Parts: sequence; structure tokens; C-alpha cells
Amino acid sequence: TLKVPQLDRVEVQILEESLPRMLAFQSGELDKVDVPRDMHGRMFDGVTLKSEYTARGIRHQRLLEPALAFQYFNMSDPVVGGMALEKIALRRAILLGYNSPRERESVFKGQAEFATQLLPPTQNGHQKGLNLRPPYDPPLARALLDRFGYKDCDGDGYREAPGCKPLVFTRSNPTDSRSREQDEIWKQSMDAIGIKVQFFNQKWPDLIEMSRTGKLQSWGWSWISSGPGGSGYPSLLVSRNINAINDMQFKDAEYDRLYDLSEATPIGPRRTAIYEALSRIAAAYSVLDFGFHTYANDVSHPWLKNYARHPFWRTPWKYVDIDVAERERLRKQR
Repeated sequence: TLKVPQLDRVEVQILEESLPRMLAFQSGELDKVDVPRDMHGRMFDGVTLKSEYTARGIRHQRLLEPALAFQYFNMSDPVVGGMALEKIALRRAILLGYNSPRERESVFKGQAEFATQLLPPTQNGHQKGLNLRPPYDPPLARALLDRFGYKDCDGDGYREAPGCKPLVFTRSNPTDSRSREQDEIWKQSMDAIGIKVQFFNQKWPDLIEMSRTGKLQSWGWSWISSGPGGSGYPSLLVSRNINAINDMQFKDAEYDRLYDLSEATPIGPRRTAIYEALSRIAAAYSVLDFGFHTYANDVSHPWLKNYARHPFWRTPWKYVDIDVAERERLRKQR
């Protein structure tokens, strides 16, 4: 009979700064750690754990998370919101002009896949081969803006809205270094297509509250699932979820109807087809950019036994064990 390992206790240490966290792991103070993205180059060559760590028996587990990290537009905002063709064109041009390949490499350190629809590949209802993501194409973005009357009326290098009305795109973000890097990409990207962008930087809790109540013009955050069901992702755009999780303030009767139909449809090809239709509506109105699906990278010492990264379950503690003798032996070798 197999017995479930029983640890005396589990200690979770909160180390907010990346470098102290990794130093604590490397010294053996931590048994396992999720590698912060800004420390990726310290631990890995590409996606492979460096030989200096594999030689010590350190184990690496890399797993695509059930997550969608996306940027959105507030559909009730007077500058970027609304269903008029010129507003849809503005949002689409912004997405076409944003250098998301650079964001993937510099902000996410290559540890992400481009999202092509609302549901990640980890979820029931993801449509393999469906790609609704706008490409990175600044010339096309500029042509689209020209077509719909977004022109530089005063000669300052930035476009005005149709009728030479003021146009300023406001991006919100926290004040951390990762957000500053992201803001730099937004600034360079928008300058390249002639859109003036300004930044509203606040602490995360303040942004969450403002976003939920429709007070931000544009922001980005992540949605992660606790199971393989796909319904949580399209629920982000259901109108009854405004001021709850629909920070986009998106209202569309057909979208709501199809979402309710999906909830009454068993998992299978028909439900997947409905999810595809929902993704197509979101893409047609350019409500959000679909964003990225991120990878998690765990590293653990050889004395940690039975640990396996699970896509949905974050607390597998009752199944893991510590080989105390092995830990002491390896620590003495350093």
C-alpha cells in the first residue's frame, strides 16, 4: 500500500524582489521557486536550464499556464470607445501598430505564446488553428488611420481625430519596472503611427478599482483559470458582468445570446464553434488584443520529492516529501 507523504509543516516565504528570491533558492534556503521572468537569463539558456544547475541535480518544469494576459479598451470611453466605424478603425490601428513581438521578448522574456482567440490552448473550447490576432503592421495601421480621417491637422507630428478634434490615447499601468518597460514600447509604437499617448500610473489596487468601474481608457491584466473549462474567458465580455469582470464595458446583445447558448451546450464541437463566434465578435470590434499565454518555470532541488507542476492546482503539498538526509549531504558539498 502506498502512503501519502506527510510533512511536518510547509513554509511559504514571501520574497517580493526577484534577485533575493533566486539567491535564496541557489543557497538551498528554498526548496523550489517559480523563476521570475526578469531572472530567466540567469537560470536558462533559451528554454533549457543551464548546465551549472543541472549538474547539481536541480529540476526544471516548464508549463503553459491556463492564462490570458491581455490589453483592453474601455468601450464607453469617448476617445477610444464606441461602435462607430472610425472608432473601431482607431482601436484596430492601435493594435496593428503596437510592437507585441518586442513585448514578448523584452517584457515576457520569450516565456509566452501569442494568443489568437479568447481561450488558451489549455481550455476546453480552444479552436486549434484559429488566428484572429491582428499582426504587427505599422504601415497598415497608418493606412487605416488615413482612411478614416485621423490626420495631423496642426503639424505637430501627431494625428487628430476626424474633424481635427483632439486625440490623446491614455494607457494605464502600475509603477513597477516591468510596466515602465511596457510603457516605453507603447510610446515608441504609437509615435511610429502618429498617435499621441500619455500614461496614467497608479498602484495596482487603485487601478483594479478604477478599471472595474470603467474609469480607465485602456489597461491590461491577466485572467487565469482554476480548471479546464473555457467559459470564464468569454464571460469577460458579457454585458451583465460590467462593473464586475467586464472592465471593457462591452455591450452586445448577440454576444450575450451566444454566451448564454454556450453555457447550455455540452462540451464538444458545437460549444467550441460558439466560442469561436464569440472570439470573432471580440476581434471584429477590436475590444482587446488577445495578448499572451504565459509559461511558468519551476525549479526545485533534488531533495524535493514527488513534486510536479500542475496546470490548475497550486497546492500539491500533501503529495511532496523532503529527503532530509539528501538535503544535508548536498548542502555540505557546497
